Amino acid sequence: GILAAGAKVPHPFIGIRMVDNFTANSAFGERGLELPIGTVIVDVLENSPAALAGLTEGDVIIAIDGVVMTGAQILEHVKVTPPGDSYEVTVFSPSAKDSHKHRRVMIRVGDLADHKTRSQDSSADRNVSPPGVGVRPPTIPRTRGA
Repeated sequence: GILAAGAKVPHPFIGIRMVDNFTANSAFGERGLELPIGTVIVDVLENSPAALAGLTEGDVIIAIDGVVMTGAQILEHVKVTPPGDSYEVTVFSPSAKDSHKHRRVMIRVGDLADHKTRSQDSSADRNVSPPGVGVRPPTIPRTRGA
């Protein structure tokens, strides 16, 4: 359909930046996985849905609602889930104690526009690009020519 003038277009947002989990085979090697499952969180925005759920930098999201996913599938799931809906995220936390390495948390999807409005007052002095779920490009070491 056509949007009415002034209609708000929702932008699903959980507040993380992520990279593909290329260490999946070493982290979960006993399962013999071939594809890099999950996604590594490299940044969590303050007061975002992910932060409120207790996700932190270095955590690996490996499943949503019990379905193991690749990083691309996780990104797509976040993009198509309407703000206000919730889902269960299975997280592997390499830095946690053994009994807490795997955990499940509920995340309620937010709207990026709402988060920007709330955070402008508290972080006006910081220059932060707006992540819903952002993907950091891989870094390729540069070498100098001889």
